[in-house]
Amino acid sequence: MLEKVFLRDTALAIRAYGKYFKRIEPDIGLNKKMVYEASASAYCDIYRIEAFCGIRHADVHKRAAFLSKWFVKVRPILVHRHPQNDVFQNMNELFALTVSTTIMGFPPDVLLASNNVAVNKYVNNLIYLLHYHACSPLQLASEFFLLEQCVVASSTVVRKPNR
Repeated sequence: MLEKVFLRDTALAIRAYGKYFKRIEPDIGLNKKMVYEASASAYCDIYRIEAFCGIRHADVHKRAAFLSKWFVKVRPILVHRHPQNDVFQNMNELFALTVSTTIMGFPPDVLLASNNVAVNKYVNNLIYLLHYHACSPLQLASEFFLLEQCVVASSTVVRKPNR
């Protein structure tokens, strides 16, 4: 079962890149082998945490957190040019957040189009946390749960969790 979810989430990450990042491709590129390696490492960690803690099934927040940890660590998005835009500095963090929100069941566009100041600050803090701090994936899972609650409370988004 875990292998099926692993393959589904790896494919989801590659599709998310195609949908949200492909248009800036002259400046960046996705190494699909690194996506696969990051996903494999994430699911090895999930297997270990399930076995160690006696968790029967990792929820969407844990899956999103472990994948984010490994995407930020492995850095599968390669920046070919360094334009003066700071967005390119955090491209892998944005990719991790995009995949995570997709796994949690709401489109990443909701974060970008949010008029809610609290959601915008929370997203900026998450990007900062992913970029500059090595945090526990279990802590990150809690952060993703809170992000989901902020988004749901501030919008009329219909969630479709990838369970």
